[in-house]
Formats: sequence, C-alpha cells, structure tokens
Amino acid sequence: MRYYICDACKFQFVRCGEVTQCPDCGKEAVRIATEEEIIDFERIKQELKWK
Repeated sequence: MRYYICDACKFQFVRCGEVTQCPDCGKEAVRIATEEEIIDFERIKQELKWK
C-alpha cells in the first residue's frame, strides 16, 4: 500500500500498486506522498474516524 498526493488538486489517497492519474481530478500530477504528508493524512483519518 502506498500513499499518494496529486500536485494539481492536492487530493491524498492510498492505493496498492503504482498510480499515474489522480482519481479525483484525472490529471497526471500524482506522486508518492512525503513522510510529513503521510503523517498528516493519518492524523486527519483518525480525526474523522475513517478506516
């Protein structure tokens, strides 16, 4: 499982395998998230009680 972020729309998401296109905006501006972005994503997920 990898954490990704779209540089175009800032959408953060998790997927298994490689991703080249953002599932939210459709642009090809996706990259692997930094450690700081992953921590922020997990913090927000816990605040929303999302699993």
